[in-house]
Amino acid sequence: MKALLTLLISTVVATAVNAQARKLVAPGYQPVATGWGSSFLHEFDLNLSEGYLKSYKSGSNSITDFNLFAAYSYDFRSQFQLGGDVGFQSYDSETRFTLAATGTYNFNQVYADSFFAKGGLGIYPVRKITNGKLENKNELGLYIAAGKRFKIWEHVNYKPFISIAKISDIDPEFTIQFLNISLNTDVF
Repeated sequence: MKALLTLLISTVVATAVNAQARKLVAPGYQPVATGWGSSFLHEFDLNLSEGYLKSYKSGSNSITDFNLFAAYSYDFRSQFQLGGDVGFQSYDSETRFTLAATGTYNFNQVYADSFFAKGGLGIYPVRKITNGKLENKNELGLYIAAGKRFKIWEHVNYKPFISIAKISDIDPEFTIQFLNISLNTDVF
């Protein structure tokens, strides 16, 4: 419940900031229509909420942890995108991957300011206790997400969202991505 309340507050604040920024534009201004104005062919997401690199010592061992998560979406047809999510995590010499196929529905044809719903099915890293030992495994899972894009610059959007994931036999997990940035283009 706290997660939903936090997402609602974040969305309201971000929408208000976006609306206030639009009021600062000169009256009568009409942006030049581009292919990006209605939608864009390619969208790359960089999830800064989950990205980090840290190095530390544990006893006499030097440890480096690394985490990166990205996504790609292709404009399949009006308001629909197909793509994939890729994640790479390295914890104390153990490497784990996320790989999922995704589909996105945009509630508006102008993607840059659109609410969207997204779903994915793929392989996700999980930590499970097997025979009394904690192990990292890759398991099949799925997720659904909802969010909104906020145009920052011509080809850059702020793209927060909330997701619910069900991976293997583990309880569902709720995630709020506050620092998700998408880059988009019509050419590749």
